Amino acid sequence: MNPLDEPTRLGRYTLRNRLVMAPMTRSRADDASGVPSPLAAQYYAQRAEAGLIITEGTFPSPMGKGYVRTPGIHSSAQIEGWKRVTEAVHAKGGLIFLQLMHCGRISHPSLLPAHASPVAPSAIAANGKVFTAARSSRHIGAPHAMPSMQALTGSNCTPLPATWRNSFCLPGPISERTATAARS
Repeated sequence: MNPLDEPTRLGRYTLRNRLVMAPMTRSRADDASGVPSPLAAQYYAQRAEAGLIITEGTFPSPMGKGYVRTPGIHSSAQIEGWKRVTEAVHAKGGLIFLQLMHCGRISHPSLLPAHASPVAPSAIAANGKVFTAARSSRHIGAPHAMPSMQALTGSNCTPLPATWRNSFCLPGPISERTATAARS
């Protein structure tokens, strides 16, 4: 037997084989809502034979979007869209992890609510261009610096599903937070 076809463990998960599908942006979400489309569910389900699928980068807040037709995970509609994706993968016996990705300075006002300027840890502009829904490329401008780092606590955590709340809203190093979430 080829070693790649052998099951393996990843933490508390058993992978059917050692093949992991790397995250790749598919741009199969509704651009206005960030909801994964039925085509996204079909795409991931077709690849469910991999030991693990890691999804494309998914923005966790409206200000985290940086690319056209990419999915979010901050609204009820987006969460329902991802439920359809995971149900399609699970129906074929697959395992799927969602990759959270806040694009920060690699964004453009045309991609953000009310044409807001991107936010990032500093106001240093990235070199390059971003593609917009108008199928044009625009230079990335300087983002607004966040005034200070802000921990996710209290009301910021209320809308998050319990697993994420336990992972991101507890004190301590991320390794301790991840272990706590795995136990819950």
